[in-house]
Amino acid sequence: MNKKDLYRKLVREEELTLEEIEFLGDTSKANLDLPFKYVIRGDKFFCSRNTNLPNLAPICSPNNNLIAKIGNYQTQRTKDIKNLEDEYRIHKQVYNMGIKILPPLGMYNIYDVSKRKFQEAIVMEKIDGMTLASYCSKVGPNSPACKEITQHWKKDSEKFERQLDLKDNSPSNVMVDKDQKIHFIDPEFWSRNTLWEKREPTNWFQKLLKYLDL
Repeated sequence: MNKKDLYRKLVREEELTLEEIEFLGDTSKANLDLPFKYVIRGDKFFCSRNTNLPNLAPICSPNNNLIAKIGNYQTQRTKDIKNLEDEYRIHKQVYNMGIKILPPLGMYNIYDVSKRKFQEAIVMEKIDGMTLASYCSKVGPNSPACKEITQHWKKDSEKFERQLDLKDNSPSNVMVDKDQKIHFIDPEFWSRNTLWEKREPTNWFQKLLKYLDL
């Protein structure tokens, strides 16, 4: 048994045995009830983390486009999220309702090569694209393309707001993919909207401009 062979096994998305886990690295941050699978790198090389999004990292895989979410930002807003298991439960419920979000694959212990340790993570399909805020900054907030994609955001948001309280539904939490379709991200603050009542309609384009400080 050697570490390079185990790295290759993780890249092939194969689950490790208990003996392999103990040989490879630290499990102090792992959840022993979850499978040990997948690998990331936290350094500047292939599959490195985005320094602007330190709790997200691409999975090293030759076949699949996957991403791992490792914990939440440590801010006042996250105090109500007890752990990743709670977030995964919300994420899965929202996805099963038919809302366009990153498809969740499951909870796993992933291996961080740079830190030589396993840690709990939500593994999801990765959407190649940019946030709605970045997209409209790029094409121009008053361009037909931005206005059209904002209409899609409006339509999808209003479709589900009777069922869910879409907290933190901002242009930075909506992805625009290469086919100009939108996907919501970070639904961990969403909740069932049991106290829904009719409100004044949201001006989604003005909300976008306000977010872009225009």
